[in-house]
Amino acid sequence: MTIPVGYMFKKVISRPAWLKAADVDDIFSLSGCVSENFTDYISYWKHNGYWLFNSPSVMEKVASENNLDLDGMTLFYYEVFEEQFDKNSRRWSTFEPELSFPTNIEEPKWARLEGYDVTTFTAGASPECSPLSCNGLAAGVTVNRHCLFESFEQAKTSLEAGKFDHSEPGPFRIFAVYTLGSRPGIAPGRRVRSQTTQCRYLCSSAARTRATVSAGVCATCATKAASSAPVSGSTSTLSLSASAR
Repeated sequence: MTIPVGYMFKKVISRPAWLKAADVDDIFSLSGCVSENFTDYISYWKHNGYWLFNSPSVMEKVASENNLDLDGMTLFYYEVFEEQFDKNSRRWSTFEPELSFPTNIEEPKWARLEGYDVTTFTAGASPECSPLSCNGLAAGVTVNRHCLFESFEQAKTSLEAGKFDHSEPGPFRIFAVYTLGSRPGIAPGRRVRSQTTQCRYLCSSAARTRATVSAGVCATCATKAASSAPVSGSTSTLSLSASAR
């Protein structure tokens, strides 16, 4: 399952020459090492318990009060897999947000899923390195044009197979990386997400796919039920792509 963790404005840059991954156009990594964050934000102490921001408006206020220019910045939204991977023990374990910071994330109504990043959290606080870009691992694994894994399964399998063992100390967390626009227009054929309701049957489809649900029933369960007996309120349309949920 992935959980919402927050937002960040970033200055996206094109693939640097030292990153030998010809299929990569630009860097959408969570880490600020290559495509930098809008500012060294931690010193303002406005971030949430996941060391990101609860809403874009919080960042906009920080920028306004400190004369920071957001022109040309890309607005990102992130979700994270609920467990982190330790390369030494080869085990997954849960983690929690820092409780001393308020965490009340405003989920976007519309966002575009760009891919999945793997980021290190050695200190257990703010995001550190994204080895696909920071350590150049994208040169040796399959990534999309934004230097991200195309699927959650690819990210998880790569971690468990040792692809990240010689990059950074870890532990490693998997993030779903989304971009947002000023309006809900999404490019045709791109995967999108919106606010959702979980299927009341807690089926395997609902665990993998987030859906806009009528009467609390996902499209898969509604279809199965309709094949045997009418189900009140079973009509549903999927508006989102597969994710780690």
